[in-house]
This record gives sequence, C-alpha cells and structure tokens, in this order.
Amino acid sequence: ETAQYNFFKFDEYSQQQAIESLKSVIANNEINQGLRAWSVNRLLSFYYTGRNPEVAKMIFSGEPYSSFLGDDTKVAIRRLAEYSNSLHPTSYAQHSIAFWYSGELLDKSLDNKTKKEYGDKILSLLKKAAELFDVELNKKGGGRDISKAIFYHFRAFNLASLAYAGLMPSSEKNLFENSFKEALKLDRPEKGEENRQIQEFTAYVNFYYASFLREIFGDSRLVDTIAHADKIPPIVRAEPDIKKSTFCSFTTRERDRKFGERDHNYRFFTELASVSKLFKEFLMEIGWKF
Repeated sequence: ETAQYNFFKFDEYSQQQAIESLKSVIANNEINQGLRAWSVNRLLSFYYTGRNPEVAKMIFSGEPYSSFLGDDTKVAIRRLAEYSNSLHPTSYAQHSIAFWYSGELLDKSLDNKTKKEYGDKILSLLKKAAELFDVELNKKGGGRDISKAIFYHFRAFNLASLAYAGLMPSSEKNLFENSFKEALKLDRPEKGEENRQIQEFTAYVNFYYASFLREIFGDSRLVDTIAHADKIPPIVRAEPDIKKSTFCSFTTRERDRKFGERDHNYRFFTELASVSKLFKEFLMEIGWKF
C-alpha cells in the first residue's frame, strides 16, 4: 500500500521509490512466494496505469528485469507477468500474459493458424485465471471490490479481443459484455470515499467497453457506444487534481506516442472521439487535436 501511495504522487522520485521498494520484496527469498508474486503484479499495474515509457525504464533496470527487456516493451511486460507466474500463479498474471496475445490479435494481420493458436492460448489463460480467482476470493474472505473490478475488466478485454478477431462463436460474440457489466456494477457511489478508487477505474472500463462495442458491432451498437464514452469525462473531471488522474495520464501518453508506436489504444481514442461529442471535447481540453 505504501508503494502504491508513493507511485500515485506522480513525481519521478516517488515513483522510483515505489518501484524499488517492491523490488526489494521480490528479491527476498525468505518472503512468502505469493507476496513476492503480488509485488511483481503491482509493478505490472504501475505500467498499465499510463503505459509510461519512463516507468518501464525504472521497472526494467537491474536483474532479473533487464533480461526481460528486448526491443519490445510489450514482450517485456509479458515476460514480467510470466516471472510473476513462476513465483506463484495468480489470476492477475494469467490475464496479463493473455494481454500480449490479445494485443497481437488487435494490432497485427495474423494468418489463420497463428490467430487460432493465440486464441486457444488466451482461452486457456482465462480458464486458469477464473480458477485461481475463485481460490483467491476464498482466501481473502470475499476479496476487495477493486480486485473484483480489475478481474472482470481484464477478463472482458481478453474476451473482447477474441470476438474482434472472429474467434468466438456468433452466440458468444457479446460474452465480453457480461464481464464489463460486472466490473461496472462494483461502482457504488453510496460508499463515499471508499468507492473513489473504483470510480476512477470505471473510466478505463467504460473506455474499453465503448471501444470494443464500436470495433465489433459498428453502427448497430452506436447508442450504447456513445453512452459509455459519455460517462468518461465526468469521472475524470471529478478528480481533485485532473493532472493526477490515472486515466488522464494514460490519455496523454497515448496521444504523445510516436506514430510508429501507436496501437489499438490510439485507434480506440480516435474512434470514440469520432462518435461521442462529449468525449471529443474532453480530449481537446487536455491537448488532443482533431
């Protein structure tokens, strides 16, 4: 928790301290393997927050982390998740490994054989993640709502990537929606301050839900796409300091990514801006140009 608090101060020194404190836990062989694995998972979460290349540099400095880093940060992140899995399997790591295969489905023109292999790999990882999550919930006496929201959101992303790639039967094409809905159900404003972290997280949930509706169903689900995209600006504007909003940080990183490094995220932003006036206005407020 201290590492997370320091990281979200969003200054470089605090973020470096947060990452180094987690690495010291991971390096300690006398500590429970599960705690070491979850510390690796926290490093993964720090990267996912905004996909900041500077954060990636901090994470992948020193061994064993530098050995994971080749020319592709996404592969390095997958290897980091695999490292977590080797210490102690968790639902979070299973989903994180699946992200790499999902990203390939979303961003590359793959032949049918490779596409099927990746699809089968994702399904296998999702099955294992669900089994592990049931065990994790039992151990934690039901688990925290934010952990559940992350699980359902990650599951939804990977299922939606399969649907996008045409790897789901037509009867299950919209299966990903159930998981997005489960994540959104956990946003409970009546809980007050206790709900703040989940409310912030729902900006990501609505963003990806809207984006996949647009990518998979096109104009046939336009009303639903716009409805989810329109929910994002008020969530971000509710932050006391918009510059410290994790979603705002994610948004600006994707905006500033070099042309050759852009992927599905940049595409998702521009597609949603093309159909949601409120979302487009929000992006322009924080420096996007259309």
